[in-house]
Amino acid sequence: MSFSKELVVIDNLSDDNPEAASVRLNAMRHSGKHFSEPDKWYIRLLTIKINDKMFVKQKDAVEATKVLRYFEKNDAGRKILSQAYYYVGSAYRDMNDMPMALEYYHKAKDEYGEHADKLSSALDFQIGMLLYEQSFYQSALPYFRSVFKTDSVRRDTAMMAYTLQKIAYAYQAQGSDSCLAYYRQALKISSEKRDTNLYNEMLSSMSSYYLCNGEYDKAKNLALPVVSTAGEDNPSLDSFYDVLALSYFRLGRCDSARCYFTKLYHTNTAEAKKEASKYLAKIYREEGDITAALDFILQYEEYDDSLKKNNVETSIARMNAMYNYSKSLLSR
Repeated sequence: MSFSKELVVIDNLSDDNPEAASVRLNAMRHSGKHFSEPDKWYIRLLTIKINDKMFVKQKDAVEATKVLRYFEKNDAGRKILSQAYYYVGSAYRDMNDMPMALEYYHKAKDEYGEHADKLSSALDFQIGMLLYEQSFYQSALPYFRSVFKTDSVRRDTAMMAYTLQKIAYAYQAQGSDSCLAYYRQALKISSEKRDTNLYNEMLSSMSSYYLCNGEYDKAKNLALPVVSTAGEDNPSLDSFYDVLALSYFRLGRCDSARCYFTKLYHTNTAEAKKEASKYLAKIYREEGDITAALDFILQYEEYDDSLKKNNVETSIARMNAMYNYSKSLLSR
């Protein structure tokens, strides 16, 4: 099976610049050009891939499965078929159906084999993340290490840093001090890359580790320089506000804690507003400002109810997915 060279170019472009790939694909789709049957299905696969790269979630697995079935029945080539499996897995991931997502990611991995390229890295990363998110921390580690090895060959330093961060998370979740070495290595790589946003994200992870470990002075000393040099409306500061607010609160410095909890409250996430409301209520109550304390208690309860509802819906979706997956295994 052969495909248009332009579509192959768009496929490659979508790995690093999905926005540009989307523009080119739309232009090609509306050009009036006649497409062969394989090209029509390739366009459908690329549409799914580009949307995924642009963080547009799939609502179901219908379209991705149709594309997969076509390429399964035809000699599409190993990489195209592996991508088709991958995006069925991603559809199930978006639906919170983790068992089915893992099954299709493994099918993609089995089909594709071992290669030092972006698809192999993405497959291992997705499998590692799904295992990590289900608290299978030790099982996730070999996949993260494989990603790091692949991306070291590819010299993708950003992914190397992110993967070291995930390895650190897995060790930290198991209560192992080994995580600190990986946080430091991630910080070193991001510093050498001279990418401020990447470096700050790794620094945020390390400062959060110190916070969780009760080392409040170390946590705030990492966070303060970032906050003092960045603009107030920088969304990447949210995690640093959180670290500083909690560190000062634990150290008994409530004036400084109130300052940073207030900044955290004015960020855009419900989780941040919930946490800030909880602690601002405590601070104002201790200071005797009952009116302000009650106001923040009410806001805390409002954000808490909203987040609980979302979490319950996600948990139900995952439990239903696990039940359906178990039934399907018994019927095979």
